[in-house]
Amino acid sequence: MSIELHYQTQRSADFSLDVELALPSAGVSVIFGRSGAGKSTLLRSIAGLEKPSHERLSVAGHDWSQLPPHQREVGFVFQEPSLFPHLTVRQNIAYARRRTPLPKNEISPSELGIEHLLDRMPDQLSGGEQQRVAIARALASQPRLLLLDEPLSALDAGSRAALIDLLRRINGSLEIPILYVTHSQEEMMSLGDHLVLLENGRVITQGTLPETWLSSTAHDDRDVISRIEGEVISHDETYGLTKVDFGGDGPIYLSGPASSAGASVRILIRGSDVGLALERPQQSSILNVFSGRIVALNPMPERPQISVELSVGEPEQRLFARITQKSADALALKADQTVWVQVKSVAIG
Repeated sequence: MSIELHYQTQRSADFSLDVELALPSAGVSVIFGRSGAGKSTLLRSIAGLEKPSHERLSVAGHDWSQLPPHQREVGFVFQEPSLFPHLTVRQNIAYARRRTPLPKNEISPSELGIEHLLDRMPDQLSGGEQQRVAIARALASQPRLLLLDEPLSALDAGSRAALIDLLRRINGSLEIPILYVTHSQEEMMSLGDHLVLLENGRVITQGTLPETWLSSTAHDDRDVISRIEGEVISHDETYGLTKVDFGGDGPIYLSGPASSAGASVRILIRGSDVGLALERPQQSSILNVFSGRIVALNPMPERPQISVELSVGEPEQRLFARITQKSADALALKADQTVWVQVKSVAIG
C-alpha cells in the first residue's frame, strides 16, 4: 500500500471525521458517499488545506503529516475549475510548472485535448474545457498524488462522458494514485479500481470495485449500476455498434463512437435496463441476449420490486436486474436457476 492515513476531527456538534485507510499505490480510489458524508473534508485534509485534531499521512513511505500544503506533492482539482482569470490557459499551466523540476511523465496538451485552447482566457472556455485545463494544471506540478473533488458534477452529460474518457487515459498513462470524490454511481463504476464507502465521517467498507459496491447495495433500493469488463471485437460503422466479448455465450453490442479492436472496455448497465426470460427470445429488437445464473433474489425495501443478482460470463462477473415482484412470481425465479438476460444496446451506448 502506498497511502496510509488516519484523520480525526470534530467539525461541528453534529459531525466528526474519523477515517483510517490504506490505499493502493496505483489506480483510482473512489471516495463515495452522500452529501455530508465527509468526502471533501477528507480530501482537503490530505492536501493540508484543513488541519484535523489528529493526522497521520504516509505516501510511498514518506511522512507528510507535518508538511504545509505547498510542500505536499499533490495536484488538486476542485468542483469549480478555479483558474486564474487574468491568465491564459498556457499561463495557468505554466504557473504550476514554476515550482516543479524538469517534467518526468508530462502529458501533452494534445493528449488532454486543450492544444487549441492554449491562448484563450478562462472566460472564453466552456465548463468542460475549463475542467480539462484545471486537470492539466494539476498534472503540470508533477504530483505524487492526484486529488479530484467531484470535478464533473457541474457539467452536462456530454462533457462528463468526455472527461471520464480523459481521466481513464490519464490513469493508464501516469503511475500515480488518484483519489476521486463523487456521489455518482456512473463516475464511480466508470473510473474506480478501489472503493471507499463513507457515511457520517466513517468508513463503512472498502475494497476492489465492483465487488465491494455490489455486495454493499444488493439489498438497497437504488437502481444499481453493474460493471461488465470486456474486450472490443469490432465496430460496425453502418449501424454505429461496437461488438464486445465479455466471456459470455454471446457478445454485447454498444451504441456510440467506434472503439479499436482489442481495446479494454467497462460496460455500465443499470438494473432497470435488464430484462429476464426463461427461454431465449426470438425475433426481438433487443440485440444483447445471453445466459446468466441467478445468485440471489433480494427484495427491495418499501417497493414491490426484486433485485436479481446474476452471474454471467467466464470468468464470472456480476450483473443486477431490477424487476417487479409480479414478474419474479410469474417466472417463478429461484436461486441457481439459468435465465436469459436481455439488455437494449441503446441503454448502454
